[in-house]
Amino acid sequence: MSISKYLYVYVVLICTGCAQKEIWQPNAALSPQAAVEIQLRAFQSNHFPESDFGIKTAWEFASPANKKVTGPYERFQDMLLSDDYAPLLRLEEFKVDEHFRDDRYAEYFVVARTRDAQWIHYIFDLAYQNDNSCWMVDAVLLIPDIFQPSPQSVATAKGIRPLAF
Repeated sequence: MSISKYLYVYVVLICTGCAQKEIWQPNAALSPQAAVEIQLRAFQSNHFPESDFGIKTAWEFASPANKKVTGPYERFQDMLLSDDYAPLLRLEEFKVDEHFRDDRYAEYFVVARTRDAQWIHYIFDLAYQNDNSCWMVDAVLLIPDIFQPSPQSVATAKGIRPLAF
């Protein structure tokens, strides 16, 4: 491949990353599930298109109430690099399952497999923000190992369902 072709591929990748960065922010068009999925996708590519892109995306989706508890950004970043949340930055695949949703509050179970084949389970709590008419994350809670379902199932309000990626 010639140098000009490498340059073209590089420019396309950079522009694609820039376009993603612009749309990976809370907005009124996003459902609460889409807000969770966007963050998980950003975690999958935490260092593209820039360093800590996934962490910065999660910070953008953190509600004002969440930021009061976890902020400023540097403290939020340290929290995501901690043992409880660092596996999110190594996601290979994930599934988001709605547990509860009404007009103001939503809760989702997330089951994911990391690049090192570790299974992790989280609960994402979101609240609708009147100020900017969008869904933002109030909390992300790691489900302790003792309460985590097997990798083949996800606990939901409807019972146990097989996990299908």
